[in-house]
Amino acid sequence: MKNWRAIEALNPAQRHRAGSKLFAQASTIGDTYLIEEGLVKLIHTDSRGREAIVGLRFPGWLLGAASMIVRQPSPVTAVTATECLLRPISAEQLLQLVATDVGTSRYLLQMLSQEIHEQLNRTVELSQCTARQRLESFLWDLLSHTETIETARGIRLQFPLKHEEVAQLIAVTPSYLSRMLGRLEQQGFIRRSKGWIIVSDPHRLWHQETPDI
Repeated sequence: MKNWRAIEALNPAQRHRAGSKLFAQASTIGDTYLIEEGLVKLIHTDSRGREAIVGLRFPGWLLGAASMIVRQPSPVTAVTATECLLRPISAEQLLQLVATDVGTSRYLLQMLSQEIHEQLNRTVELSQCTARQRLESFLWDLLSHTETIETARGIRLQFPLKHEEVAQLIAVTPSYLSRMLGRLEQQGFIRRSKGWIIVSDPHRLWHQETPDI
């Protein structure tokens, strides 16, 4: 359920190229961003300077809202993985809407609850699911939330992330990811062609059911 009509009236949406940094880890959130189109990756850098993708955000998410509300620095850097259409909302504007607009308050509550739900699901996947299941769940999420092309042989999509980034996200090595993709192809789940992946039947992919925000 999308209850951000009041947000849409505040500021115009803006196009951002892939690779645009929206805010940095350890920074104070000044502006939040409503994702209307595209995909944003969340990156954490450890004390040794090593980067890892810890999450993806799809259309409907409001980036930076949790850190802004608790008045804490952001634990991640937000970078556009694809070209995105984003609507900026300042902290002051968002807090004013939360105090005065029921629809915005309901949307924000749903989104933050969904974020908790997503993190719990991710913890379960990392601790109890196989690497194959995590890969299939990742493919399901892409099919559910990104632009795809239907063909006679299935649904075609492009990875919006580098091979190494996908491996990080599902907690495997790049070489093991390659072997799993090969097995999926051998078993008829996917086909690979000129940088595209064609999923023959998305409902064969393992995934956890999650509500839409």
